[in-house]
Amino acid sequence: MELEEIFDWNVTFNFSEPPPDFINFFDAPLVVKVTACIQGVIAAIGWIANLVVIGATLLWKERRSRGRMEHHFLIYVVHLSASNLVFLSTVPFKINEMIQLRWMLGHVSCRVVTLCTYVNFTVVALLLTIISIDRCLAAHQTNSRFRSRVAAKWATLVAWVVAFSGALPFALFHSAEENAKCSPQFPGQPEINESAFFDLNSSYFSANDVKCTFPSVEVAGLSIWILCNFFYSFLIPFLIICFCYGAIIYRVCRPRTSTPTNGKMARLFRRKVTTMSLLFVISYAVCYTPFYVWVACKLVGIPVKSVKTCFHVERFNTTMAYVNSALHPLVYIATNAHFRKFRARMGPSTGNLLRPMGTQQS
Repeated sequence: MELEEIFDWNVTFNFSEPPPDFINFFDAPLVVKVTACIQGVIAAIGWIANLVVIGATLLWKERRSRGRMEHHFLIYVVHLSASNLVFLSTVPFKINEMIQLRWMLGHVSCRVVTLCTYVNFTVVALLLTIISIDRCLAAHQTNSRFRSRVAAKWATLVAWVVAFSGALPFALFHSAEENAKCSPQFPGQPEINESAFFDLNSSYFSANDVKCTFPSVEVAGLSIWILCNFFYSFLIPFLIICFCYGAIIYRVCRPRTSTPTNGKMARLFRRKVTTMSLLFVISYAVCYTPFYVWVACKLVGIPVKSVKTCFHVERFNTTMAYVNSALHPLVYIATNAHFRKFRARMGPSTGNLLRPMGTQQS
C-alpha cells in the first residue's frame, strides 16, 4: 500500500493494513507537512512570547509599589501565560501523532498530554471569565475588596482546581494501544477498530452515511462528558463574559459628572486594561468557538459530501486553538504601556550586552 493511500486509509477508517513502523516527515502528504509546519511555528512563537510576558511581568511586578491598583491583574496575566505554555508544549506530541498515524510514546505520556490539553481549555475560559468580572467591578465598584491580590490568588487557585477536577478523569480514561492513537476508552465502549483513531479532534465516518461524528457516541459516559465540557468550559463562561462587558458598555455610556484630573487618569488607565482584556476575549471567541461548536454538533452527526472535509476542518480548529495561546501574549506586549516602558529600559542594557567586550561603554 502506498503512503498516500495509507493517509487516505486514516481518513476513511479502512483498516485493511496497518501503517508502517515509522513514517518520515518528508514522506507525508503535503497537507500534513504544511499543517505540521504551521502548528510548529505557532508553538515556537507562542512559547517565546509567553516566556517573555511571564519574565517581564514578574520583574515589573517586583519593581512596582505593592499598592498599585492593577497589581492583581498581573497575577491573571501570569497564570494565563503559564496555561498557554503548558498547552503549546503538547504541540510536538500531537504533530508526531498526526504524522505517524498513531501514538508511539506510551500510556503515561498519552494521559499527561491529554490532561495538559483539557486543563488549558478550562483554565483559559475561567481566567478570562475572572478577568471580565474584574473589569466589570473596575467600572462599577473601583474599590471593591474582590479586586485585590488575595482575591486574585484565590480566584486563580479555584480556576486551576476546577480545571484539573474536570480534565483528570477524562485523561485517566485515555490509553494508546498498539497502532492506535491516544484515545479515551469509557466503560461500555466496545473494543472496535474505529475507536483506535478517536479523540476529540478526529471523526468516525460511516460507510453508508457520510457524516462527522464520534465512534461509540451511544456510550453514556462519552456523551455526558462532551456535553458537560461544552457547558462549563465554553458556554457558561462565555455568557458570563458577555454579560460583564455588556455591563461595562452600559457604564461607559452613562453620563458622568466632572472628576478631578487624577480621577480621569485612573479611569483612562482602567479603560486601557479593559481594552486589553476585551482583546483577550475576542481572540478566545474567534479561535475557540468553531472548535466547541464543531464538537457539540458531532454528537448528532454532521453530514458532509467528502470524508476528508471532517479531517481538514478539525485540523483547522486545532490550529486555531494553538493560535489563541500565541495571540494572548502578543496582545499583552502590543497594548500594555508598562511593558513598553520595560522594553525601553532594557533596550540599552541589552544592547551593551550584545556588543563585543572591547567596545562596551564604560
